[in-house]
Amino acid sequence: MATPQNGSNARSKRLTAEKVREMFANMDESDDLESSGSEYNVGNDDEDSDSGSATSRPSTSSASSDRSRQGAAQPEPGPSGERPAKRARTNDVDGWKEVKTGLDRETGNNFRFLPKNGREPGISPDLDLDPVDSPSPLRCLKALLTDALFDYIIQSINDFAAVQVTKNTPARRRSRYASWTDITKQEFLKFLAVLTNMGIDKRAAVRDYFSTQPSQYAPRYHQMFDRERFEVIYHTMLHVGEPDATGKNKIEPFVNRLIESYNEAFTPYENVSIDEMIIGWKGRWKYKQYNASKPHKYHIKSFGLVDSATGYVLNLLTYYGAETSYDPDLDVDSHGSNSVKIMDTLLKPIGSGYHIFADRWYTTMNLLEYLISKKQYFTGTFQANRVGFPEEIRSKQLQLNYMEHKFWLSEDLRKMCVA
Repeated sequence: MATPQNGSNARSKRLTAEKVREMFANMDESDDLESSGSEYNVGNDDEDSDSGSATSRPSTSSASSDRSRQGAAQPEPGPSGERPAKRARTNDVDGWKEVKTGLDRETGNNFRFLPKNGREPGISPDLDLDPVDSPSPLRCLKALLTDALFDYIIQSINDFAAVQVTKNTPARRRSRYASWTDITKQEFLKFLAVLTNMGIDKRAAVRDYFSTQPSQYAPRYHQMFDRERFEVIYHTMLHVGEPDATGKNKIEPFVNRLIESYNEAFTPYENVSIDEMIIGWKGRWKYKQYNASKPHKYHIKSFGLVDSATGYVLNLLTYYGAETSYDPDLDVDSHGSNSVKIMDTLLKPIGSGYHIFADRWYTTMNLLEYLISKKQYFTGTFQANRVGFPEEIRSKQLQLNYMEHKFWLSEDLRKMCVA
């Protein structure tokens, strides 16, 4: 049976590909799609026509016509047309000038060296150290680990153990906390002594130090502690915080208190350094890092502020991923890059006018602007592709002879670059 050509049959209402080709072949250039009742928009090649509009009907408004012409002027990507050229990456205004003479090789910065709280650099005179007798290592340690800090550690251990005893009531047969008694200061000092000696006499496991085998027997450990008592203290002291603390809050409050004690004991000299400090660790740790190029491939990463003259650690910032304790105010600041966050956190214990040294990971234009605003000097290497530095260096076309140097000074006379 022949199919009616007028499309009256309900099964022939779909617009087939053959009908579309036939419609385009019979269409005159002046045909209006609206009059044909079609819902398909077809663009016209005539530049004076408004049929290139994104709407399904021609628009008569001038604004729509202008937008249609602008849209028609854009080359469309495809096999038959040229793809628009990629937008070239624009560099910031150079803002640097090369200086030749030695007199010009100075910045306009003149920051006065002012340690925090007006203290003199060096060991704090408030420490209980006899200036006549040479202080022993133990007395120096007790000057940093103060009685208040010891009391905090001991109280944290006992509080956490009390929670564990409650959870294990009635105690299981092999529970560590079945016979727990609160630790005293004297016992804790003995524990630190054994722990320090373990760092020198390295063995595979804690139980090996209390082994009775002739090849491993060491009477000193047995005289100081029973193995089970040492193990229960060892596992309890890893939680130095509130009893219900989780994640970084198990250890960060103690580290912050320790840093406060370090800052009270010593005031840094004018030159300080900031860099990563890697702590080797293969145990369970949510924030453990892996880097095959480091001496310890598995490690806890921290950032440290160190006095350059003595090597004294002034501040620490442990890396906890997204939970790292940066200053939250810097997130909304224009300088809120990672290097700025690290610097701002580590430099809080010191005053102004210090000279900070760091490697290329930290050196960015944001950091330089931030440190200048804080009246701090900075010297560091930088990567050639960092934005804002002299274009001659960034283009990697700089050619220097043996022992040759080049200097650039910024327009604000605050920054100098040397090659």
